[in-house]
Amino acid sequence: MEALKKKEPILITFYDDDDVISKEVLSELKIVFDKYDGTVTFLQLKSDLNAQVSNLAEQFKIGFIPYTAVLNRNGTIIFEKTGYVDNKVIEQAVYNAVNK
Repeated sequence: MEALKKKEPILITFYDDDDVISKEVLSELKIVFDKYDGTVTFLQLKSDLNAQVSNLAEQFKIGFIPYTAVLNRNGTIIFEKTGYVDNKVIEQAVYNAVNK
């Protein structure tokens, strides 16, 4: 996936349209997106049978969704969470990725 090759922080989320918690996480992510758009690459990947998404999910060793991760400029995961996570926690992780 081309976005993962960029040298900027990445916020990635795997979700499912039918999952209530996924919808809540996407709502929280929107708040962070509005603040950091243009500074961070945001990837929201629907968990489906798409081979590219499935392969990426395997690389991240995702067992459950929603799954949210923040990668720094070097591609190192500095934050990851399965399940619900609120915007303040995500924003702190993104802030750390941008400023460290």
